[in-house]
Amino acid sequence: MLPRRRASDHIRVRAFVVEQSPQPPARWLPQSMIVAVLAAVATVLTLTADGTTRDARFAFFDCAVAVAAIYAGIPGGLFTILVGVVVVSYRWLPPYQAWSLGDSASLFAVLSFTSGGVIVTVLAAMLRGRTGQLARARDAAMASEQRQGLIAEAGRVLSSSLDYEATVARVAELAVPTFADGCAVDLVVDGKIERLAVAHADPQKLRLLHDMDLNTHPSLGDATGIPTVIRSGEPRWIPIVTDTELKSLARDAEHLAQLRALGIHSAMIVPVITRGMVLGALTLVGRSPERPFTEADFNLAQALGRRAAVAIDNARLYRAARDANELKTSFIATMSHELRTPLTAIIGFQELLVEGVSGPVSEGQKQPLQRIKVSAMRLLSLIEEILLFARLEAGEEVFRPETFPAKRAVDEVIAFASAMATEHNLTLREDRIEPGLALESDFAKVRQILTTLVTNALKFTPNGEVIIGAYAQDEGIVFEVRDTGIGIEAASIGRIFDPFWQADQTKSRRAGGSGLGLSVARRLVQLLGGEVRVDSIPSRGTTFRVWLPRSAPRVA
Repeated sequence: MLPRRRASDHIRVRAFVVEQSPQPPARWLPQSMIVAVLAAVATVLTLTADGTTRDARFAFFDCAVAVAAIYAGIPGGLFTILVGVVVVSYRWLPPYQAWSLGDSASLFAVLSFTSGGVIVTVLAAMLRGRTGQLARARDAAMASEQRQGLIAEAGRVLSSSLDYEATVARVAELAVPTFADGCAVDLVVDGKIERLAVAHADPQKLRLLHDMDLNTHPSLGDATGIPTVIRSGEPRWIPIVTDTELKSLARDAEHLAQLRALGIHSAMIVPVITRGMVLGALTLVGRSPERPFTEADFNLAQALGRRAAVAIDNARLYRAARDANELKTSFIATMSHELRTPLTAIIGFQELLVEGVSGPVSEGQKQPLQRIKVSAMRLLSLIEEILLFARLEAGEEVFRPETFPAKRAVDEVIAFASAMATEHNLTLREDRIEPGLALESDFAKVRQILTTLVTNALKFTPNGEVIIGAYAQDEGIVFEVRDTGIGIEAASIGRIFDPFWQADQTKSRRAGGSGLGLSVARRLVQLLGGEVRVDSIPSRGTTFRVWLPRSAPRVA
């Protein structure tokens, strides 16, 4: 199943030149040259030695045989033995300066040198083989460690951001030049294959890849290459890329020439799959004929593809959720504005009717008109609450600091909520507040926070009282709202600040409201640089404590 993308998901192709690690220098002396040099040096030393070296006639060639066997194996050692026999028999064995082994003593000396040389050659060759095995084991261990390190780094890097473009770009960068010379990321966008990122160790090859992207656009229906992997979800490993393979991928002669110019010797294409969906494909290419992609590289590429799929899918889902949230906030704000306009007119006409502008109003008519205004004002309050929530979600709420006494905010909230307390037959009173207790903050927002907490307490207190107070603590001031109401269950305390959440989710719930009050209050507290805490005992009451700093936070 191929995921669908919106047009907003299109992003430009990201191209990167990744610095390639320096390659180790090639051995400039081939093995045959090393053997020739060793034989020549031993020959010169043997021919120019004086009479004191007669008892060690084969000494120079003994050393040469051992070194030649280590560097060139058995062939190198045997060749050096042969040269030693010829040179020593000519220089030191009678008849002198003649190509003959002479007497039995000379023959014994030659046989001793030859047998000893053969033994040394075999031992040196075994040592050389064992050293090679150890080197290969070391290289394999280092390669495995490098692959594990790449996977760990991939997990760390890809999980460090939820930005869609940055995530796709990081996928291309991760593989180059660690174990691939080039990497391309192709994703399915609106039913089409789009190349969204490409990286290469060679700047010229990167420009060529960019030109190819502009001129060639693979279709999901193509029978080879990337489209096949995306449709089937099966990875493809090409250890050796032949010219026949390039011809099968080329769309025309120009495209074939570009593919040849890239110098691709090995390639892998792995699907980017998550949650049963093929998001696209990851293509890795190598230029070195000496090191084609191995099965271990193929497994590593598939692991990288899986991690890339999760990261890309998370980034895509985050973008979709963010867009949906922005759309929701915009819709709420627009609808709230549209509702507030006619509601303001209703309140205005109600006041005109009460004042008798359109004619006399009897006492029996005034009571229904008053209920109309109460209901309209309640609806207006809900709309204002929703608009405030939308502004906070969009980060558009303005902070206006001023210095004011804490008692002023408490007194205004009590004056506003007294009518509601009287309607519910509750006592609303102020705890003792020090007259000099003051803070620098946004007065309107502090009043809004306390109003929300007090009205919420009045709604959920069947009988008893609601007390509001303030006191100094640390470098700030704590506003405290206590009630003797129904309390909050421990399982619900962690959710009471969630938007639109209410403890009573039934349609016949006693307390009304939008479910935004406490969520808006906490966001306002955070905007002012404070924090809010709640303690509650079911059936005994709840206490909200709002801590605000004495000095206004510096908002950019």
